[in-house]
Amino acid sequence: MRRIKKVLFAICLLAFAANLLGALDNARKNVVFVGSYHDNHIWTGKVRDAFEKALKSSEFDVDLRNIYLDSKNISDRDVRRRMLSAILKSGSKADVVVASDLEAAEAVVDVCRDGGCALPVVIASVWEGGSPAENIAVCAAEIGVDKTFEAARKMLPELGKVYVISDKTDTGNFYIRAAKRQLEKYSKTVEFSYGLDADSAEDFLESASGFPQGSAVILLTWQRDDKGLYHNPQIIYPALAKVCNVPVFTVIDNLVESGFVGGYLVNASENGRIAAERTLKILRTGGVGGSKAESIPPIPIYNYEALLRWNIDDSLVPGRAAIINSPPSFFVRYFPPIVLSGAFIALLFGIIIGEFFLNRKYRKLSEKNRALYKRLGATLNSLPIGIEIYDDSGFLITANDADKIIFGMCGRKDSLVGSLNIFKDPNLSDEIKSAVRSSKPVDTILMYDFDSVSDSGYFETSLSGKKRIVCRGAPVFFGDGEKWCYILAFLDFTEQLARSRSLENLKNSLDLAMRACGACVWYMDVKTYGFEVISGPDDILPFNNLEDFFDAIVPEARANTRSVLEEILSGKVDRKVLILSYSDSEDGELRIMEISMAGVLKYGNIVGVVGTFKELSAGIS
Repeated sequence: MRRIKKVLFAICLLAFAANLLGALDNARKNVVFVGSYHDNHIWTGKVRDAFEKALKSSEFDVDLRNIYLDSKNISDRDVRRRMLSAILKSGSKADVVVASDLEAAEAVVDVCRDGGCALPVVIASVWEGGSPAENIAVCAAEIGVDKTFEAARKMLPELGKVYVISDKTDTGNFYIRAAKRQLEKYSKTVEFSYGLDADSAEDFLESASGFPQGSAVILLTWQRDDKGLYHNPQIIYPALAKVCNVPVFTVIDNLVESGFVGGYLVNASENGRIAAERTLKILRTGGVGGSKAESIPPIPIYNYEALLRWNIDDSLVPGRAAIINSPPSFFVRYFPPIVLSGAFIALLFGIIIGEFFLNRKYRKLSEKNRALYKRLGATLNSLPIGIEIYDDSGFLITANDADKIIFGMCGRKDSLVGSLNIFKDPNLSDEIKSAVRSSKPVDTILMYDFDSVSDSGYFETSLSGKKRIVCRGAPVFFGDGEKWCYILAFLDFTEQLARSRSLENLKNSLDLAMRACGACVWYMDVKTYGFEVISGPDDILPFNNLEDFFDAIVPEARANTRSVLEEILSGKVDRKVLILSYSDSEDGELRIMEISMAGVLKYGNIVGVVGTFKELSAGIS
């Protein structure tokens, strides 16, 4: 009898182990991630990182296998199809195949049609139409060419022609077809030119530097020239942004970081996240879930530095658009007082917070806590930036005097306490509201429209029009992790922005004046002895460094010139003007220049030399 019990126990143990191994095997999933680009391509990397992050937070143990079809070196679509088919047939078992871009998706679809893949497939890229097969789910990223153009036309009222640029790859041709469809309705008022012939990167950049004034560019993609040679987007795009003589808008998120103005962008990280959600749904249910394509809308993102370069008023940027590369200096200048006051605020706030949340109206607090509150208010009012504190439900607890000035709040400040809810503010972006709701930090710039505040009745304000306001916020927690409140800090830098634009316009005017008189202003760093043109035409200065300078001037003038430079570097003289003969490096002709020099002081030391250069005559025999 005892032996029978042992046998039964062993059988049960084996059954339990088998079930456990089966459960572990069911929890372990294999996903194949296919990209047409190479491993370190910026688009592929962003999609994959977002995809992998979402999978790691799921209930599955996912073995992610990456396949790169390397369109950089393999431009033939049929070759990529055969390569992918061979990899899928020879590889280990896969539960889902994910295609991260158009050319990868086309390769996967080709393999499926040839019968080489019956696995569930997720396409997360730009795409036309619905699902091409029952086993394929499509998450189609919308191309926002029309929205990008509409925003560009508002920013550039005199826009008369738009050059829509793309290469001749499968992806490029897809973008061009989509652009023609979306822009056809505007063709009666604006002229559109599609494509740009270029046999090399040099041809491409040269063509981009000669567009007529009153035009703009919408860049779709350009990674391969007409001869089929691949060009690294992390090199060619910044070069294009630098040499193009008109504003360049785009529709891909990783392009705007290269220096373009921006637009309504296909977002790589969002594509990766949506692809992961669809993949997890397939792993849970075992089915693709219908042939209808899921749409991923474009996200408006603009580059502050490019807006400033082209003198575009950032108040014309579409509402709720994200702005990258915005200057932090105005806010950072005033942020230390918040940090220095943080401990003091936390101490005072901690004493009164318990009773404060029970009764939001501070008039009803005890005499002791009321005095402490006044001291807290005095601390907040001493700060030069606007401070708002909200409770866990989004209601305003308090706001300092600077905040009241920034937003033009009328009436008694305590009448606003407990009545304003941040989630009903018509001007705050979803980014800020989401951060408050989820207790996460936020750092952004917003365009605050005071007319919409008055129209909505959110609060009474004495201001009108729009202001550009920096917003930075963070949650405050108890020691046990329970949320106290959320603090938002605001800084209005509308006037500073106007001044910086005035300075930029002044610099541009000075550059034009310098070019007209054939002169330039230069700077030499005493550490590198390299010359840099800081105003005027870049190509007028005939030397790049100090060694070139002395080689160029005639030998009999070198000793005296060196002595003058040493006097300036030692601080013995402030400024010198020299008339020197020099030999042109290109044609060997003897020329005459007027060059001035002055030392640049920093903390009592000469750190550089600044001066002017002007050619007085040419062709001296």
